[in-house]
Amino acid sequence: MNTRKWLTGLVIILLGLVLAACSANTNKPHEEAASVQLEFTYADVSFEERMQQAQVVLAGKVLSISPTKWNQDSGDYWEEEIDGTLYSALPYYEIEVSTEQLLSPSEGIGQSLIITVLGTAPHETGVAAADGLAVISDSNLPLAIGDEVVIFVRQTDLAWRDGSRAVWYFMGDPVQSFMKMGKDGLYTVPGSGQKGITITEIAAALDKK
Repeated sequence: MNTRKWLTGLVIILLGLVLAACSANTNKPHEEAASVQLEFTYADVSFEERMQQAQVVLAGKVLSISPTKWNQDSGDYWEEEIDGTLYSALPYYEIEVSTEQLLSPSEGIGQSLIITVLGTAPHETGVAAADGLAVISDSNLPLAIGDEVVIFVRQTDLAWRDGSRAVWYFMGDPVQSFMKMGKDGLYTVPGSGQKGITITEIAAALDKK
């Protein structure tokens, strides 16, 4: 199966699972504050595979991390009733990374790239939704504004209210889809315990694609 189609299907499947988890019968209104815990499952793909399959690999600096948004044009929370069942929006946030150095042949990449991540933003412990409902996800992405990183991403489709939207998306688990520069100037996957490598070594590995 084509990798892009497979990743696209994964995102859409995840949306279906989230909607199913968040749905509630409209005849049973919220009687007290409640929360929904979101968990996302990603394919078990090695870091070498992520590196080789990425559509874009670039080195840059984290410029911004947005607050949590919801999957419609306005970014606001939404609910929609279908056959007596109330469906809730899908949360996501965006990371903007400057394009300091393109490490893979890529066209149409500007001075920065915005990556979409499912879940609530790392700096938010819970995001309020309608009727006192709080949405919480495991937002443990170890990134901060100013971090120097190498990211591995692919363009795919995110399920959107009344359709879909093309986005740049990490190659599988976001935590394992970037390398961060340490104080020694070397790049490692956070928490991997791997030895750090230079930009030159990363570029050399990509040349073997």
